[in-house]
Amino acid sequence: MTLNGYSEDVIKERTEQLLHNFQLSAHKWSNPFSLSGGQKRRLSVATMLDETPDLLLFDEPTFGQDAQTTDELMTIVKNLQAKGTSIVFVTHDMNLVDLYCDQVYVINDQQVAYEGHPHQLWKQDALLEQARLRLPDRLRYGQEVGETYDLVY
Repeated sequence: MTLNGYSEDVIKERTEQLLHNFQLSAHKWSNPFSLSGGQKRRLSVATMLDETPDLLLFDEPTFGQDAQTTDELMTIVKNLQAKGTSIVFVTHDMNLVDLYCDQVYVINDQQVAYEGHPHQLWKQDALLEQARLRLPDRLRYGQEVGETYDLVY
């Protein structure tokens, strides 16, 4: 039996690897509706990664994930990007934007209010406030303890 030209053995091996990579091996035979919110999110990402796509769209990819799982997911995403996959995040997580994005669009009042590099966005105080976005932790915590930050990159 084959699926999309792959043998059953190849499909089984790829499935086991994805389950392992996304910490879902223990839930191999579980009904997807019985999984926790974070497990469901990881399962949905794993199913997208069955084959290397040209474009991946993520909606709040790190929501409900702990730091370790987030790091593992982002390592997988960076590896896919290095192989030529275009990655698009829809997120309110400015830490994610700060660490992983090289282009950002801020949508506010149904319009593109900003387009550019994230590090330039952090200088747009009025826009950040209007769009209800906060600075990434590395900048917020620096400000809160009275430190200044240099945004020259």
